[in-house]
Amino acid sequence: MKIGIILTTKDYETIWNALRVASEAKNRNHEVKVFLMGEARDLENLTHNKFDVMAQISAFISAGGEFIVRGETPSDTNTKEAEKFLYSAMNKCIDIIEWADKIVSF
Repeated sequence: MKIGIILTTKDYETIWNALRVASEAKNRNHEVKVFLMGEARDLENLTHNKFDVMAQISAFISAGGEFIVRGETPSDTNTKEAEKFLYSAMNKCIDIIEWADKIVSF
């Protein structure tokens, strides 16, 4: 199945859970693309003692997941994971919606 996940929040627990869903779907051999916009655009800068967002980003990328970020340039970050993000315009979000069998929004 092709799953598109759209993230628009920077709430730690919500993003952490969304990325856990994305990684689990990849582990079950689904194709998954995650589109980040709004507050979620800077998720690689989120740190929290309980909700390790960076670990989930790494797990998703390691599983072959794809991040697309709404915007023309990377946010201010030095993380190696963020270097693997694709930066694109809103039309890429529509492409994912048309491509996916299912869309999940967080």
